[in-house]
Amino acid sequence: MKSKSDFRIDRRFTLFTSLMLFTWVLVLFGTSSKFDQSLFSTFLVGYFFLILFLYFPYTSFLNNWDAWVDFVKMFSVFSLILSITKMLQSWLIVHSDVRYPFLNSNLDFMSASSLRYVKLGFTRIPSASDFVFYATLFLLIFHLIHKRVFSGMTTYLILGINTLYIVFVGQTRSYIVLLLIVYIIAAFIRIKEKFDFSLILMIIITLSVPVILLILYVINRLLYGDANRVSSLSIRLEAVKYYISNLRFSGWFSMGFARDSVYGNLIHNQYVTNLGQVVTYNYDDVGIVGFLAQFGLVGIVDMVIYAVTLMVSFIKSRKKEISFLIIVVILGSCINLSLLDPQRIFYLPMVLVMLDFISSSKYSS
Repeated sequence: MKSKSDFRIDRRFTLFTSLMLFTWVLVLFGTSSKFDQSLFSTFLVGYFFLILFLYFPYTSFLNNWDAWVDFVKMFSVFSLILSITKMLQSWLIVHSDVRYPFLNSNLDFMSASSLRYVKLGFTRIPSASDFVFYATLFLLIFHLIHKRVFSGMTTYLILGINTLYIVFVGQTRSYIVLLLIVYIIAAFIRIKEKFDFSLILMIIITLSVPVILLILYVINRLLYGDANRVSSLSIRLEAVKYYISNLRFSGWFSMGFARDSVYGNLIHNQYVTNLGQVVTYNYDDVGIVGFLAQFGLVGIVDMVIYAVTLMVSFIKSRKKEISFLIIVVILGSCINLSLLDPQRIFYLPMVLVMLDFISSSKYSS
């Protein structure tokens, strides 16, 4: 039986997801023709975009507060387990003879065992950063709208441990900056609930300069405080130029779903610098530009519809502060943590459905 709290939420991203399906099919066939690949081998390169269409069943399943509370609770518990185990692994690698406890990705193994990035006694293990960040975001949002997922102390404990993981163990620069911005917005939302507008305006004016300076300081330390990371930023900027210059590589699309094993040099533009450093470009290092490097001009159309839908969602929302918070995360992730990358697209339909649900007038009273 359908719960009394079940309603048909506003599916504002239906056009965007449907258009994505249409352009995905076009690029699939276009790539097969342009690069002389079978449809099946081409599908195996680009199949992950179909995850976006979980948006439709999610809107049917996550259509009441009880379902969302259970969903956020499950995410939060798993994120807490991940944070604690990764922090323990990180500490053991630095401080004990247990050199290589189980690490679930090559990236974890290389970054952890090299001990190149040790912060306060923790080496870098970044693989859980995506999951922990979005679990933290979901839990914080429900805390801000006063929907009880856990007791107050438990909520703060989970948020605190997840934040420690992201900052000291995940060490993903963009997530640290995004998390700082999210907490600043959350603080202003709380202040707005307790004080009148004139006081809030005075606080914003007073704190705007130090807050901006704080964010710039964090960005400067994260991006320019390490020679290796300065080099990484430089390579990513060159990758952006390369992919943008090839937006019309195949006419109306770009590199499509070309096979890495055959067209790796085209995709990665590998070369050796004067210092002997081997440089390669990757789609998932350049945010939304990586998506455009595959979809080209039709991808630009997709992104225009996406941006317009986000704007409409914000305008029609009765919980504008929360919608603004979600949209800031979506736009911030476009820089180099794109939700259209294969390792993060899993979270995009959840974020879009949450934005629909939170902003829907049926749930905003």
